[in-house]
Amino acid sequence: KPDYQEVWANKSMLSLFLKKYHAGWTNYDWRLKAKDSKFKKAIESLELWDGSDCNHLLIFSEQGVGDIIFYTSILENVKNRARNITVSLDARLLPILSRSFPGIAFVDKGAPLDIGLYDAQVAFASLPVILNMTPDMDGRKVPYLLANDKFTKSLPNNFGATKRLKCGVAWKSINEKVGKDKSLALSDLNEIFQVDGYEFINLQYGDTQQEIGDLEKNLVPN
Repeated sequence: KPDYQEVWANKSMLSLFLKKYHAGWTNYDWRLKAKDSKFKKAIESLELWDGSDCNHLLIFSEQGVGDIIFYTSILENVKNRARNITVSLDARLLPILSRSFPGIAFVDKGAPLDIGLYDAQVAFASLPVILNMTPDMDGRKVPYLLANDKFTKSLPNNFGATKRLKCGVAWKSINEKVGKDKSLALSDLNEIFQVDGYEFINLQYGDTQQEIGDLEKNLVPN
C-alpha cells in the first residue's frame, strides 16, 4: 500500500530522530495527510504549497510557540516566492511578529479563514524542504525579532541598574501529553543560578510563585 499515510508520517519522524534531515523533511508533509495525526491543515480543502510562484500564500502553525518563533526566521526567504503572505498562529505572538515583519499579515489561528483569499497553504515546519534549505538552515535571517522600544523605555530602571548579563529562564511545559518530558524542577537549576555575573529573569508562563518561593527558602550554595 504505497500511499499508506500513517507509515509515511512515521517514517519521516524516524528519519528526523536519526538526524537524516533531508529524508525526514522530504516526507514530513505526510503528517498532514494521516487520518489520526495530531497535525491538521488550516483549511482542509486548500491545496498544499509546492514552492512554486504564488500570489497569496497562507502559512499556518500546527506546533508550539517555540517552533513558530524558530521557523519565522525563514519568512524572508518565502517572500521571494509569494507576493502576499498571511500567517495564522498563536495570538500571543501577533505583536512581536507584526512588528518584526511589517510586510506580512499575521492573524490569530482561532479566527475563521476564508478559502477564497488564498491560492495555497503550507505549515511552518514544511518550509525548510520546500525552500531546499540545509539542515542548519543556512540563509535564514538572523537576528529577526524586533523589540518594542516604547515599552522597553517604559520599564523601571532596575533592569539596567547593574552591569550583569540578563538571562531569561523558563523551565517547564504545561502540555498535557509531552510536558512532563520537556520540563525541569526549578531547583534543578540551582547551580546555574549561582554563576557570577548574571541576573536571572523569570520568563515562565503560569503561576510560579510557589515554586520560586520554595527555591528561595531551600537554596543551597555550592
